[in-house]
Amino acid sequence: MPESNRGVQLERLILLIREISASRHGITTRELAEIAGVDVRTIQRDIGAIMLDLPLTMEKRGKEIYYFFSYKLDLPADLLSLDEVVALLALVESTPHWKGTSLGRSIESVLSKLRQLIPPSEMNFLRKREQPLMVQSRGFVEYERDWLELFSEAVDDEARIRLAYRSLGDGKIKRWSADPLCVLEHDQAFYAVVGVPKYKTVRIIALSRVHSAERSGKSFDARAYDFRTESLMRDSFGIWIGEPTKVRVQFFDWSAVYVAERIWHPQQRIERMDDGSIIVEFESGSIPEISRWVMSFGSTARAIEPEELITLITSELKKSAQLYGQKQ
Repeated sequence: MPESNRGVQLERLILLIREISASRHGITTRELAEIAGVDVRTIQRDIGAIMLDLPLTMEKRGKEIYYFFSYKLDLPADLLSLDEVVALLALVESTPHWKGTSLGRSIESVLSKLRQLIPPSEMNFLRKREQPLMVQSRGFVEYERDWLELFSEAVDDEARIRLAYRSLGDGKIKRWSADPLCVLEHDQAFYAVVGVPKYKTVRIIALSRVHSAERSGKSFDARAYDFRTESLMRDSFGIWIGEPTKVRVQFFDWSAVYVAERIWHPQQRIERMDDGSIIVEFESGSIPEISRWVMSFGSTARAIEPEELITLITSELKKSAQLYGQKQ
């Protein structure tokens, strides 16, 4: 059977399983044929395939044969197509850092229910559909899974956290109170946007650098921070928060093609030059992150403005040159 026809049959089998499961007193082949838009003979073949793997029972009532399951199947509320099932599986595989969390367990529960929709005899075809789409996920940050759940629940409950946090700069552990406002994922790492009640300011912390955390027993009012996730991150290039300023970077050679293919910032503008280079312009306050981005392209990228960005990159390149210039 051609793969296209096989896919149509699999989606029809899912539809039939749902219809049979939803029928209170059973359903006939004629009724199933009308629902699926095929002839009765096709439905009879599909019924045979379903009976190989699921507890389908048939009962003759007068001239009609009714089909029903011998026990209730726990099926998802909404019907998903084969392509949607494949997309969901690919999404799960692309986010291994969710595994072990409450959200990850919920995703696994959804997948388990989806598998009930698909007879085992058709699973090989489903796996074959997944093979052309490969997702690589590297460099994701290891962290204490409990922190993600603790902060996520604290956001919902507006519960204040007692926090011990290891600073990235000096590596020292500092203790303070935090009001979790939201949890976000960036570049395969989890962060929490927290309010600092002592100063009524907002900062972003990496969950991987949380040394210890627990509920303080106190609550807070998130409205006191006048915080909106979309406005906070709108001008950010990454996870760094700063005063937005105009950024212009010129890319040459292969990097001009590579950079032009991607969206790096929601408000980016690209100017194409006569020599084949491009100039990318946007506003952001994430200067340290932008400097690392520019330097990742080596000699094929040049910062034009702001001066702060040029100074930072120049300083870092000098330090790198000194490292490579040292005698071994």
